This record gives sequence, structure tokens and C-alpha cells, in this order.
Amino acid sequence: MRQKTILSVTVSVMLISQCCACASQKDAAMDFHAASRSAWPTETSMHLTIQEIQEMQDRQNMANIPEIQSIQGIHNVQATNGAPMITYTALTSPVALVFYTEEQSTAIRDHTIYTNRCVYPIVTIEGNESAAAKINADIQKRVDAYQASANTFSFAEDDYQHYVEEDFLPSYYDELIFTAARADNRVISFLVMDQSYGGGAHGMDYYTGLNYDTKTGERISFSELSDNADRFRQDTLAYHQSLAATASFQSIMYNDATDDLEQVLYQDGRWYFSMSGLVFFSNPYELGAFYAGEIEFTIPYDDLAEMNLNEEYAYEGIPLIHLQSEEPYFYDINGDGIEEEIQFYIDNMGSSGTDLHFFINGTDFATTHKELAEQFSDNYYISCWAKCFLYDIDESDDLIEILFQMNYSDWEEDILAPHTFFYRYEKSGALTYLGKLETTANAPTTLFHFVP
Repeated sequence: MRQKTILSVTVSVMLISQCCACASQKDAAMDFHAASRSAWPTETSMHLTIQEIQEMQDRQNMANIPEIQSIQGIHNVQATNGAPMITYTALTSPVALVFYTEEQSTAIRDHTIYTNRCVYPIVTIEGNESAAAKINADIQKRVDAYQASANTFSFAEDDYQHYVEEDFLPSYYDELIFTAARADNRVISFLVMDQSYGGGAHGMDYYTGLNYDTKTGERISFSELSDNADRFRQDTLAYHQSLAATASFQSIMYNDATDDLEQVLYQDGRWYFSMSGLVFFSNPYELGAFYAGEIEFTIPYDDLAEMNLNEEYAYEGIPLIHLQSEEPYFYDINGDGIEEEIQFYIDNMGSSGTDLHFFINGTDFATTHKELAEQFSDNYYISCWAKCFLYDIDESDDLIEILFQMNYSDWEEDILAPHTFFYRYEKSGALTYLGKLETTANAPTTLFHFVP
């Protein structure tokens, strides 16, 4: 007997950035890429009636909701070795993002055969309701188009009897997940994942970058990024080609994929702004095998400025420096006036034989530092897609902190949670573990800071 659930709607005030969602741990077991590179949002939920939700959608304005105004979102992490505690709070900004989760599932004999899930934002911009309305209208148009085209349910019905006979009951799904990548008074950017599973070894993912001008609410086109769009394209392509030539990218790309960079990365919707820079990306199978997923090429804002990125799209926040290849980066991260040579890279990325390396001035702390080595080898953390960032938590001191981001899973629940580990490199040459937070490093509506 078939049973359909009533559509459930969750409203969430996003205090941090989302990562893309993985639909089920069963699929994650078959698709290691999906399990390692995706996670549900960390969020603070409000329970509202459907009527209240509709009223908010009609207003397109969340500014007067007391719960939103008062949320602080403080999450402390226990300090270690006398190090200060890390916390994060909602960033004061004219832009607010409220995420809705709509989910509907179908079950036969207590087994869920199909789930349709959509996570999308409502944007509010203080003092600029018209721009917010344009952005929200464009987002709603995309949500409506997704709902109209989601058709995996028919496969679930057709295949159910076959799987019963095989004594294997997978759960099919369609998902549309918006991820906040940047949200400030200049730019609002999202990475959107359209994901489905209708049988086979793994699901299928398709990503789209959406970039809006906060002042006008209009989509930003590539031609608007610079006064000399052709030169900007040439300069950004040269940067991509230099990244693609590194061992880190060669290990996950097809042998001849470098020749396809321009054709793939400069399609409409293949870039977005983040806290780290301008991110170009490919979809699965375009530049690499499915396990490599969405391959990203990030151009930092300092380099973008030299390429004459229009100042109206420059990032004014604290930059999140992404160490995205094995090439050395040079920064004074311990405040001694001398730049350290820093490297982070992964051998056999995305495989069970992954080896992680994190060098500072020739010392590989991934193997010599007890806590870091244990975190990288912990089976509950999916280290084969770990990311490393540099971020100045306290601009009043002369230190730059080191952040490692990995997804956590207990391999029983369907939800993967992004965790970020914080470290500090001391003047003595020692690496100090500061603790971890259950959040992504790229969190455009979040401010990391030390607990006083």
C-alpha cells in the first residue's frame, strides 16, 4: 500500500554557508564523491505555520521577524593546550538569507521509495526591497522549473517490484540545493546543485552558479566583470591553465582535459563569487571522471584586481585563502616578519589510498603533528576531499590561522556535517590545535572570532 507524506516545510535562518546536499548514505556508499563533498546546511530552525510562510513569501521581507533580528548563533569550541576558544556569530550585514526546505516522500510498506527535496533561499536586503524581490523572483522561477521537471518518481514506481525480488530496496530522489557562497552589499552568489538518483551505481549531479548585483537585483554576466571582457577572459583562462598543470588537478582530470578548459569553464552559469575569489567549475564527466565531481578553479581577489576586475565586485571582507594545489604559498602566518612556505596537497585524491600532506617550511605536520594526523586518519572524517584555508580571525594581532575542512559522517544517518578544524603556527615553529566547529570554512554570513 502506497503512502504519501504531507509536504513538510522547514524555515531556517542561515548563520553559516551551506554545502551541497547528499541525498542518502546508501548512495554515499556507492558514490564516494557525493559522500565526501556534500553536506546538509548547519542551520537554526524556526517553526512557522504554512500561512505564516506564505505571508513572508508575499512580503519578500524578513527584517521585521523578531527571531531573525535576535539570533546570535554562538557556538563555542573547547580550547586545547591553553589556546583561546573559537566561536562564530551571525555577521552584521544588510543582506539576510532565510532558507526553506521543502520535502515530500513516498513510501510503500514502510520503505521510502522516493524523496523530493528542495532547499532554497529567500533574500532580504535592508533598504532595497526591489532588488531583493528581483532576486527572489528569479530563484522562485528556478524552483518552479525544477519541480516541473523532476521525474525520478516514475522510475521508483516502475523499479520497486524488481528490487523487492532482488531483496534490495534503494531510495530514489530528486534534489535542488542552493548553497550560499557570498552575500554582502555588492554581490550575492549561490552554487546550485540539481541532483537525482534513479537507479544504477550513483546519482547524477549538475551545478549552476548564480550571481546577483546586490544593488540592482539583476544577474551579473561575465561581460560585466571587467571593462575589458576579452582581456579578462584571457587572463582568467591563463590562471586556470596554470592550475590545471599542477599535480593536484592532473590527478583528477582527464589526460587531455586542459584543452577543454575554455569550452567548459566559460559556459553560462559556470562561475560564482566566494569569500576566496572567483570560482570557475566543471560539472561531472566534463573534465574528469564522476568521482572528481565538480572541479573548481579559484582565482583569489588579489589576482583578480591585477586582472582589472571591476571594483564594484571586489570583496571587502576578510579573505579566505584557499590552498588549492601543491604549489607553495608564501605568507607570514606567525607574525615573525618572515614569510613561511606553506603547502597542502592530497595524493590519490578521492580514493581509499589518500595521503594528505601539510608542509610549513619543510615540515609535514600531517604526519608529525599528533592531533592533525589523527584527524586526517579518522574514518568518521572524509579526508580524501579535505580542504585547507588561511584566514585571519583577529585582524588586531599579527597571526593568520589555518583551517582544515572535512565532512563528518557516522555512516548510519543520512546527513553529512561539515567540520572545520582550526590551527595556529607559533613563532616557535610549533603547530597549535585551537579546536573545531561544526560549520564550513566558506561561511559568507558568519564571523569567526575568539571568545574573550
